[in-house]
Amino acid sequence: MTPRINDITPAEWDLMRIVWTKGDVHSRDLITLLQQKRDWSESTIKTLLGRLVKKGLLNVSKDGRRFTYSATVDERSAMDETVQELFAHLCAMKKKAKRWST
Repeated sequence: MTPRINDITPAEWDLMRIVWTKGDVHSRDLITLLQQKRDWSESTIKTLLGRLVKKGLLNVSKDGRRFTYSATVDERSAMDETVQELFAHLCAMKKKAKRWST
């Protein structure tokens, strides 16, 4: 599955930044760190983790009762792809605006 970087929501970016910084990280540590930054419930964070796994952006492994998450794409690549997509979108908007004004 190809990671869907352009589908990352702002909330998911917050979570991904922690994973990129920490590397392999246990779900409990992610929950603790995100709750320090945001007023999110544990279930909200677990939902975000599940979405990122489905999008192919996180790998998850289970060791007993502990889940460990790791990124499938590095931060620089994700940021570069996001910027390129935004730039392409802005250029397309500019091109459409120009076409409609003539």
